[in-house]
Amino acid sequence: MIGELYLDTGGYTAEQLRDYTRLKARVRGAYDLAPNPAARGSHRAGAKLRHLVTRGYTNSMGALKELERYSYRDYLSWPEGERWELIDGVAYAMAPAPYRAHQGIVVELTRQFANYLLDGPCRVYAAPFDVKFNADADDAAPTVLEPDLVVCCDPNKLTPQGIHGAPDLVVEVLSPSSAIADRKRKFAVYERSGVAEYWIVDSKVVEVYRPDDRGRYRRVGAFGPDESITPGRFPDLSIDLPLVFRDA
Repeated sequence: MIGELYLDTGGYTAEQLRDYTRLKARVRGAYDLAPNPAARGSHRAGAKLRHLVTRGYTNSMGALKELERYSYRDYLSWPEGERWELIDGVAYAMAPAPYRAHQGIVVELTRQFANYLLDGPCRVYAAPFDVKFNADADDAAPTVLEPDLVVCCDPNKLTPQGIHGAPDLVVEVLSPSSAIADRKRKFAVYERSGVAEYWIVDSKVVEVYRPDDRGRYRRVGAFGPDESITPGRFPDLSIDLPLVFRDA
């Protein structure tokens, strides 16, 4: 069955809300055009709905999601050209390709981590790259995210699809369309899943979060473009932020 679309309305302009209303009408039209009630729940109808959301308004309406819950098997069947994340089975459309400055930050962070990790057991991966946080028993309502950068030091967590389990470090570089998700929804997933360190890159500041004794994230520092950062997992690594932000 095709789920209704839902939008967190806080912070959106009247024009964006009108766009959302028009999008709902287009999606409902695709649903009604299905030849019969059974076909309305078909993969083709679902693909049409995902096409409307992904191609239509995700650039300015990044909070759109379908309330219908999807399984991990559903997720693996979707076209490779579409980028979605799942949180407890709810699908969130990802924004189109990020800006050049965003990608430059991700590439330079990846380079510095990769050089340091070259001869060790840990690996660094940049998006698009799936991290599945749920256990296999929960595949009916999975949580699968695509962080901008992850570091994983447990080879047993590596799968053909990506990583199964919590990485050791996650980095998200904020953009206007992803800032709320990175600071709220995804923050909560990383915290509850036991990610040992979470970096949020906001403009030219890197905020570093680590869990306290109760497993709740606490900000342990904020670092500017003229500083360096030492990850908790790698005490002899210094991430050179002037290089990270040189083109930002």
